[in-house]
Amino acid sequence: MSGEILKSETLPYNDHSQRIIDFLKEKMDFFELSQSKVLFDYNPLIGELTIIDREKNKKYKKNVSEFESFDVNDEVVEEVKKYLKETSVENKEFTLQFKELNIKFHTLWSGLDTDQYIGVIGQIDRRI
Repeated sequence: MSGEILKSETLPYNDHSQRIIDFLKEKMDFFELSQSKVLFDYNPLIGELTIIDREKNKKYKKNVSEFESFDVNDEVVEEVKKYLKETSVENKEFTLQFKELNIKFHTLWSGLDTDQYIGVIGQIDRRI
């Protein structure tokens, strides 16, 4: 029976497992296409920021309350929050310049709630 269910094309799209697969695929596709050496993944539900440095082959995890260690001032944080509020399912991305960096943000949406993103991924590049 379970084999027949898996083969069925009539499974509802809002199935929880399918949404998780779509969410992870979107993240993988973004990271795969990125030529950047530094990537990030922000989970707003738990307030955790993960930075992946491909060049150094290192991964850093921080809680948002530890932003001070990234030398990010309140003005920059407020600007990022402003742009995040302006994102939508149709308008998922924006880029900001901070010091000598270009930071590209890509918001992730659940498919159920179109009023709030459920994650933010991105890439960090040095300005030329």
